[in-house]
Amino acid sequence: MTGYAMLLEESQDRRVDLGLVEYLRAGEVREVDIRTSDRRRVLRIRDRVRRIQGGKLPDRPNGVPCERCPVLESCETRQTLASKFF
Repeated sequence: MTGYAMLLEESQDRRVDLGLVEYLRAGEVREVDIRTSDRRRVLRIRDRVRRIQGGKLPDRPNGVPCERCPVLESCETRQTLASKFF
């Protein structure tokens, strides 16, 4: 919801602080506050996607089943010191 709100803000040139989510099966509509922390998270995700598009794959987590990965030969991820803490 936050990502959509941010796109709407950009196209309409005004701030969006509230969204509505419709749950069709339940027949409910709920209000969703667009929080600053969610906006920051959307921007971090956007930046990660841009880095991936630029060729920088994210760090490989511990315990992943790499032997079954279809792109194992082209995988160039490496674990950094910082990634061990996150």
